[in-house]
Amino acid sequence: MRSPSASHRHQQQQACATIAAAATVAAAATVAAAATVVAAAIVAAATTVAAAAATVAAAAATVAAAAATVAAAAATVAAAAATVAAAAATVAAAARAAVRAAAAAVTVAAAVTAAARAAAAAGAAAAAVTAAATAAAAAVTAAAAVGATAAARAAAAAVTAAAAVTAAAAATPAAAVTAAAAATAANAAATAAAAATAANAAVTAAAAAIVAATATATAAAIAAATAAAAAIAAATAAAAAIAAATAAASATAAAAATADAAATAAAAAIAAATAAAAATAAATAAAAATAAAAATAAAAATAAAAATAAAAATAAATAAAAAIAAATAAAAAAAVTVAAAAKA
Repeated sequence: MRSPSASHRHQQQQACATIAAAATVAAAATVAAAATVVAAAIVAAATTVAAAAATVAAAAATVAAAAATVAAAAATVAAAAATVAAAAATVAAAARAAVRAAAAAVTVAAAVTAAARAAAAAGAAAAAVTAAATAAAAAVTAAAAVGATAAARAAAAAVTAAAAVTAAAAATPAAAVTAAAAATAANAAATAAAAATAANAAVTAAAAAIVAATATATAAAIAAATAAAAAIAAATAAAAAIAAATAAASATAAAAATADAAATAAAAAIAAATAAAAATAAATAAAAATAAAAATAAAAATAAAAATAAAAATAAATAAAAAIAAATAAAAAAAVTVAAAAKA
């Protein structure tokens, strides 16, 4: 049997061993709890870093999509500007064609005006010829009337003289021979008077024919003058219409020239706007590329930082696990030592 003192020491050793084992277990539990907290914190940090990296990647993708959209919009604007420039060129070509057509119309109007003036001059010449013909007919008529009157007067004088001679012969029987001679002369005069009468009749007929021809020529000349006057009036109206058309064509040409100048200015403005749009599109594309590169670099840096943090967390977790394992081994060794001491 053991002595009371030895039994008491053995009980004390067992109590000390129990306390040491309990302390070791508590320390191991504390270390395990700390390791669990550290691991949870590391996992939370890694999760946060991964979420941040995913957010950055999504933002980079959004920026890239926005850059692509901006580039597509810039391309659309450039295409629209090119279309507008082509339309402006077409309008300018049409305006130039209209100006050329207006110039041709002005030339034609000038030619028609010259023709109308020539027709008016011809009408004036015809009127002058008609007036000359009328004057000539009047002169012929007057000459015929004067000749017929003179012949009639001469015939009447001859008849009067013959009658006087005959009366004298009848009243004076003593001068019969002389009267016979006078009668013979009077007869000759009467014959001459008859010839003169026949000539007068011929002259009268000729004068009537001349008058009829003159009337016919006068009527024809008057008809020609009337037709010429109508033609002159028509030519005058045509000249007025041509002048109005010429003025309208000149106004159209001026308007077409103004439209051409405006189209040229618009084409220049459109070209400048197209160049500005192209420059803006280039700048936008460059900015989008820069933003995409910056976002990519930021995403890469974030991913590298996340990888570094994950590696550090892994190393810390590994070190903590090693420390926990060492502490556990030390606690087990201490427990074994205490148990051995208690048995001894």
